[in-house]
Amino acid sequence: MKEFPIVQLDGFFLLDAADLVAARDKSRIIHRTKDIDASGDEVEIAARSSLQRHLPNGCHVSHGHVIDSSLRTSPQLDVIISDASVTPVLFRAQNETEYLPIESIFAIGEIKSTYNKTSKPIQSFVSTITSLKSEFQRKPAPPTYLQTGGRGVDVEFIEQSDKKLQNPLFTFMLFVDSGDFSPEDVAAIYCDTKIEFLPSIVCLLDKGLIVYGGITEKGFGFVHSPEAETKIPDSYDWAFFPLGEDAPNMGAHYGFLCYTILAHIQESVLLLPKMQTYLGRMFVGRKSKTVYMKQVNPLSDSEA
Repeated sequence: MKEFPIVQLDGFFLLDAADLVAARDKSRIIHRTKDIDASGDEVEIAARSSLQRHLPNGCHVSHGHVIDSSLRTSPQLDVIISDASVTPVLFRAQNETEYLPIESIFAIGEIKSTYNKTSKPIQSFVSTITSLKSEFQRKPAPPTYLQTGGRGVDVEFIEQSDKKLQNPLFTFMLFVDSGDFSPEDVAAIYCDTKIEFLPSIVCLLDKGLIVYGGITEKGFGFVHSPEAETKIPDSYDWAFFPLGEDAPNMGAHYGFLCYTILAHIQESVLLLPKMQTYLGRMFVGRKSKTVYMKQVNPLSDSEA
């Protein structure tokens, strides 16, 4: 019997990881010129371009702000992954910064060139996640919700999913260089923060990953959106783990991140933004200047 070759997917992702490392090196050179914005853009642009290549055509990868129907606006986000088929871009600036409705967002991400514990990057992102998930209006898609390609329908008593909700907001961080990271330095925030406000996954490209998982009979298992799961093994918790037998494997780490985002997208069902609500709050008319164009004595067909 003919033997088929086994593809080493981490080798392909290693090439992507090398591109990110090259972008980091460029950013360091630019940073020495004191152009901080351009320095940060190098890594972020490379990461967004790479993610767009690995995600389905129906996904839109951008950066900017998410807005809810009350017009609350998030801080600047390095990566926003949305449903390209239904996502209206409310506004796009000259530098490609976009403003997008929160209902049509699959995931948001933070990209960093190097981990620096003094700047507390994970804690800062947790603050952003907390405000988005606790203050912004994003109606949950229940297990009984069925997307029909248009409005969707809630099919009572017939669960379409085994999750608590079908549209959890996925959040992730990517550090190209792990810098002075150590699991012990972030243990406190993972112990003290509610599970839904922590990043779904943190990828330290040259060191390892932080996910919600644990050891099972089949090896290391994990869930990508723990706040949405109904059945999680008791052994699961937030854990840091590196991939690679002899040394950390950057390709495997990056591939794990990309496929985790992809798995989340495949399992998600988004609710459509109600544009009438957005429009009603974005464009407010002046009642005192409103003129109603009424027909006083419309002619009947016989009189016309």
